[in-house]
Amino acid sequence: MSLHLIHQYYNELLRIQQFSGSRNEDTLKGAFAHLINGLARPKNLELVREVAIKNTFGNVIRPDGILRSVLQFDYGYWESKDS
Repeated sequence: MSLHLIHQYYNELLRIQQFSGSRNEDTLKGAFAHLINGLARPKNLELVREVAIKNTFGNVIRPDGILRSVLQFDYGYWESKDS
């Protein structure tokens, strides 16, 4: 299943680039979020986008996505950057 999702991701990237003519972060991050959710959902996880959280220093940050369980336990963070 994951190989199929990865092929879909690359096809979606190609399609987005053809229509937008762009390869910047904002244009492509929807396709990546779709890929991560496809891989996470069979494990009962969800990519929650743009949620504010406190880091270990007490600062409020807003990563592009958080991989989270239904019990609101965070398994990972996603922050994309342009090259």
